[in-house]
Amino acid sequence: MITKRSGGSKRNMLNLKITDNNMLYEHYLPFLKRGGLFIKTTKTYNLGDEIFIFLILPHEEKQTPVTGHVAWINPQGAHGRRPAGIGVHLSDKYQAIRKKIETTLATLPNADKPTYTM
Repeated sequence: MITKRSGGSKRNMLNLKITDNNMLYEHYLPFLKRGGLFIKTTKTYNLGDEIFIFLILPHEEKQTPVTGHVAWINPQGAHGRRPAGIGVHLSDKYQAIRKKIETTLATLPNADKPTYTM
């Protein structure tokens, strides 16, 4: 179920600047059908919340607006010392970004290891 949160749309706008390929490796969630991104945040979200992300990928200066829905939540104090944040499942129309990310990750020396190693 997709939900809209009170407090206006600004509450669901997040910035994610990925500075290098290792950071991209750590934040990409390939196990989500359309790909996804983990975003560290202490804000409270619910599964299904629509999220607007201003994404900057490595070697790019321009922000790319991306939308998705919360598919995973790591609350503060999560087991295993995982950082607080959310996993955002990318919307269908951003598959070109997913392909770009996966192409970049495929060139890394550790491409055969699982992502989300934070």
